[in-house]
Amino acid sequence: MNWMNKLFSGQTPNAHTSSEPIGDPERIAQVETVLDRLRPHFKADGGDIRLVRVDEFGWVEVSMHGACNGCSASSMTLRGAIEPELKQAFDWVEGVRSL
Repeated sequence: MNWMNKLFSGQTPNAHTSSEPIGDPERIAQVETVLDRLRPHFKADGGDIRLVRVDEFGWVEVSMHGACNGCSASSMTLRGAIEPELKQAFDWVEGVRSL
């Protein structure tokens, strides 16, 4: 995809476009377990969430899709639902960021 198509599709030229998350496979599996448990709530509202990356410092990066993308409540969902669930489940999680 060239940079112009990425621009008009809402992606930045340096955006991670692979469907496979980046990071430690064990941590990715742990995060996916929690996201899979929460995913029905997103899908019920017409949205979804995808794990993009788990970095070496404990930051989890996700992308919001469907109705969740651009939703005014998405930051509340990240801070009030996803982040607390991940921090409660895994002591290595520092926080969650949306890309």
